[in-house]
Amino acid sequence: MRNTLAFLALALLPILGNAQATFTGTATRTVNADELIITVGIYRESKEAKVVFEQTRAKMAEAIAYLEKKKGVKKFETEQVNLYNKNEHQYGMGPNFAANQSLTVTLSDFAVYDEVMIALLDLGLNHVGQVRFAVSNLSALKQDVQLDAIKAAKKKAELFSKELGVTLVKIISFSEDILQLSPTPYANYKTADAGSEIQPSLAPNQVDVTMSVTVVYQISQKE
Repeated sequence: MRNTLAFLALALLPILGNAQATFTGTATRTVNADELIITVGIYRESKEAKVVFEQTRAKMAEAIAYLEKKKGVKKFETEQVNLYNKNEHQYGMGPNFAANQSLTVTLSDFAVYDEVMIALLDLGLNHVGQVRFAVSNLSALKQDVQLDAIKAAKKKAELFSKELGVTLVKIISFSEDILQLSPTPYANYKTADAGSEIQPSLAPNQVDVTMSVTVVYQISQKE
């Protein structure tokens, strides 16, 4: 402990000359996730723009109709259909047009995950992005973890100032780092050829919420 404080004292000497000291505090809470967010999509190709556009819209409409009736689905939202010309096939050797549309689904019941994923794939959605756990009360949780981080920074400031023989005068600035959710658990579904088996993998439903704050104090030497 003495060696650590001695090292800190040497490290803070230049800061003492400027009458400032910077302290950081970090806090983490592990909570059970209560939401599962799935990102899926549909991709179609055709030689006609109208055909590929209408196919994409029709398949997405079927997926939405399914989700509206499915218990355990908390909410869902789609992006607009993206339609573009595939220049690499401009000589007629393949489809000239492609369209895609993405869909984000939030589940409140993890037990329906397998069923929903398989149903969406059966309905024609052929792209699966990230599937991750989340917490619905993130805003309130962030505030609680932030307060814990502030307390950690304050405790560190009081300890170091006492050992270094300086007085904390006032706070000059305060900042916080971006909220971090880790690890990022997710499950993957791979689209398979006809007859192939689709095997899901669902990670444990816990999320680590981490906040870090930085506090800059004005300091003075004790008399």
